[in-house]
Amino acid sequence: MAGIVSGSDSLTICPASNGIIFSLASVFNADYYVWTLPNGASIVSGDSTNSITVNFADTATSGIITVTPENACGTGAPATFNVYIDPIPTQELCMVTVDDVSLYNKVIWEKPITTAIDSFRIYREITTSFVHIASVAYDSLSEYVDDTFAPLADPNTTNFRYKISVVDTCGNEGALSNYHRTIFLQANQGVGNVINLNWVPYEGATVTYYYILRDTLGSGVFEVIDSVPGSNTVYTDLNPPLTQTNVTYVLESNWATSCNSTRATINTTRSNIKSAAFTTIGIVEATILENEVIVYPNPASSSLTVQYPLGFEKYNLMIFDAVGQVVFSEQLNDASGATGTSNKQIDVSSFAKGMYILSVQTEYGSTYKRIVIQ
Repeated sequence: MAGIVSGSDSLTICPASNGIIFSLASVFNADYYVWTLPNGASIVSGDSTNSITVNFADTATSGIITVTPENACGTGAPATFNVYIDPIPTQELCMVTVDDVSLYNKVIWEKPITTAIDSFRIYREITTSFVHIASVAYDSLSEYVDDTFAPLADPNTTNFRYKISVVDTCGNEGALSNYHRTIFLQANQGVGNVINLNWVPYEGATVTYYYILRDTLGSGVFEVIDSVPGSNTVYTDLNPPLTQTNVTYVLESNWATSCNSTRATINTTRSNIKSAAFTTIGIVEATILENEVIVYPNPASSSLTVQYPLGFEKYNLMIFDAVGQVVFSEQLNDASGATGTSNKQIDVSSFAKGMYILSVQTEYGSTYKRIVIQ
């Protein structure tokens, strides 16, 4: 049977652990020795002998070294030796948010106290993969404003996902963090002098509830008008200021966590700032629009029919998916002066299964209907 293995049981990736010797006393009648090593370790000399020299790559992981003495007649009992590898540091994001003037996304993390980190790498999802867009030195603020990489990540066009990684002082890069996704807010005037908000929710941390903020006076100062649970993605402002032609909103998250970005302690994240064009509309017309827009069949699988009242000057049909993206849009012919109703059939056979929102927009505002594709 094999005896006790000797060697270093605590190793580092930075500086690299190369030329590390592991050995054991010769075993009686053994002709050769079979060694197995943890992931990322490789024998550079002495293979099949009782003394080997090993190099550890930057991907090496902690594990067990096993050596088994053997000859042509059989196998002896193996010996084991536990090795701990001090890994490349990793870092999680604290949050992503939008700056106060809704121009750029901001990525924020908490900086650990260590001498092992050289810099942090910022990744943004582009199409279907995460791409390295910037590096931030360890001695800089632990935040990044996404304002330099082309194409710019405009928070007013859609949501964005980010990740972060660590580069140690030897130039090795650690694993990417989990992603965080920004809040993307949209706003439209609804039926009956209301404004409907909908948003792509935050991902990466659990939101307790969202604050609804509105620039009530049109002065650039936002005030909290309400809050909704973190599971909500829609809100209707029943009392928007009737004197404004554009009403502006922003969302703020609320959660139990807080983040020290080396600049300040932060415990909330913001959406983009969104304005809704607003005009006071007639109650009678709004009621007609709301009551006479009918969608059938609902649920639908191949096609659906939208029945709408005639008599308005313009009609714009739009269908939004669950994350607020427009998947169908069509402007219908002018039907001013006409009476009764008309029908529009829409092919939905190519739509993914799930929940959608149908919007019928006229000069008297919009009405919204939930539809299901199955």
